[in-house]
Amino acid sequence: MFLSSEALAGWDARHWRRNVAANQSFFGTDATVLLLIRRPSAWLRSVYQQRCHHRGEWLYPHEFFRTADTYDPESLRVQFDLDAFDLAGLIAAYGQAFDRLVVQKYETIADGRFLRAALGAGDGLVADFQHALATTRSNRAFSDRAVKLGFRLAQAREKLLGRPRVLPPGAPHYRSRLDRLFRKAMQLVVDPLLPYRPHVFDWAEVPGCDIRGLDAAYDALPDFVLYQDRMPVDLFPDLPKRA
Repeated sequence: MFLSSEALAGWDARHWRRNVAANQSFFGTDATVLLLIRRPSAWLRSVYQQRCHHRGEWLYPHEFFRTADTYDPESLRVQFDLDAFDLAGLIAAYGQAFDRLVVQKYETIADGRFLRAALGAGDGLVADFQHALATTRSNRAFSDRAVKLGFRLAQAREKLLGRPRVLPPGAPHYRSRLDRLFRKAMQLVVDPLLPYRPHVFDWAEVPGCDIRGLDAAYDALPDFVLYQDRMPVDLFPDLPKRA
C-alpha cells in the first residue's frame, strides 16, 4: 500500500516533530518512509503563496514569516516560524523513528531513484513516471502579476468596504465570494493566457531570515539516500547545528 500526502509531514515546521510521532504511531516503525525535500528558497515561497495568496489572506512576506520570538501561537493569522525550519533535523527524526527511510531532493526526482528504492519499481513504471513528468503541466502558484493585482484588490476593499487587509490576530479568516472569484479568474484566465512569471520578493526584507544559509545547508545534504535499520542520532556531523 502506498500513501502520499503533504499533510503527513505538514507544512508548518513547528509541527514536524509532532507529526513524526503521529505517523510512527499510525503506520508502525516498519513502514518505509519516502521524504521528498525541496530547496528552501523555492519551498518557503510556495508555502507563503499557498497559505496567503491562495487563501485570500494578503499578507506581505515580513508579516507571514516569523522567528521564535515574534511567532504568536495564539494568533488565528497564518504565520511561519523560520527558526523551526530544519530539514536535517526532520530527516534525522524520521530516520530514527522508522526502520527504512528514502530521501531525495525534489530537483532530481526525474531520475526515478525514489521509485525504485521506496516501491521497488521496475524500468516500465519509472519510464511512465518520467514521461508524465515531462508532458504534464506542473502546478503553479499565482504569477507575479496576479499577486500584485491581489494586493491592489485587498487595499481597495479596505478603503471602500472597510475590511482590513490584515485582520486582527483573534479574528477568524474566511474566503469571501470575491476571493473565490479572483482565484478562479487568475488561475483559469489571466495566468494561462498571459506570459507567466513567478512571484518574487526580496528575502532581505524578511527579518531573521538567512535564506542563503538555508539554501547552503540544503546543498550540503545528499541528493538521494536510503537509510535502513535506524540511522545514527548524529546523522549530519559536518552541518551547523540548529537550536
